[in-house]
Amino acid sequence: MRKLLLSGFILATVALNAATWTVTTTCGVVGSIQIADNATTQQVAQAVSQYNYNQCGVRPAKINLSLEP
Repeated sequence: MRKLLLSGFILATVALNAATWTVTTTCGVVGSIQIADNATTQQVAQAVSQYNYNQCGVRPAKINLSLEP
């Protein structure tokens, strides 16, 4: 029971520290992914590349990251 409670607390903590990114893939699919707030640009690019691969079956040649207020 104690392990379950600790696991739930850790999962909730990670969920609260995640940023939601809106992603448009190379084949036109628009979706969102959650990435940790402290992720580096390299980690964000890898997550976006994987999302694109999952949706379209190809890795993108170029990834543009834009921040909107």
